[in-house]
Amino acid sequence: MKKKILILALLLPVFLLSLSIFGCEEEQRLDVSAEPEEGGSVEGAGSYEQRKEVEVKAVPAEGYVFAGWQKEGEIVGTEDVYRFTIERDISLVALFEEELEYVTVDLFFGCSEAIHTGDTGEYGYVTPYSIEISEPEAPETLLRITLEELIKGPPPEEEAYSAVVYETLEVLAVNIDKEKVAEIVVSEEMFGEQWPGGSLPGTVFMQSVVLTATQFPEVDAVIVTVEGELWDDSHRIWEAPVGPQDVI
Repeated sequence: MKKKILILALLLPVFLLSLSIFGCEEEQRLDVSAEPEEGGSVEGAGSYEQRKEVEVKAVPAEGYVFAGWQKEGEIVGTEDVYRFTIERDISLVALFEEELEYVTVDLFFGCSEAIHTGDTGEYGYVTPYSIEISEPEAPETLLRITLEELIKGPPPEEEAYSAVVYETLEVLAVNIDKEKVAEIVVSEEMFGEQWPGGSLPGTVFMQSVVLTATQFPEVDAVIVTVEGELWDDSHRIWEAPVGPQDVI
């Protein structure tokens, strides 16, 4: 009896090896899904022999772009076709994102030379700096995003441009009425401790905001208030809408 058991023990590895050689390995399940479902379609789901190279493919729907393959919460591939060797049951998620449209906008930063010398240019003490941003549907949202980019200031390496406000300033609200007047409400940091005083910073700020806002066809004039109160830099009070012709 012991001799038979020994023989079987010796033959078992040979039997398992023969199963592998003749393709009798265990099959592994590959599940593939799309997120969001309407973002696109996926190909490649099914059962595959263990250690077989498999391929999955993501096809974005109109208005969407492919963002990556996700497995157990981690991104494992960024190409629409993903190949790998399957070792066990696995679930992959093809991530899709809405395709964004971009628009070029001008941010009217301070012109460093004009501010330093007093020799104003075409736009007074400011000059345009172009960037691309994703275009929202609402004009108020587009203007707000543009103003928030203006607040961030120019890139440090762009020495020809100067910031006109401080990054602590917040845009609290933007409203555009039927008369094409944009009311911009900013936070009280407008005239905080960092405000340098004098008439020039206020002039630069007004030119910057008015020219930045009126580049959009929905806006002809601008008025800025500070948390509901009139904008007042101690040299002028912004009590009526102002257009480009009023600041240059």
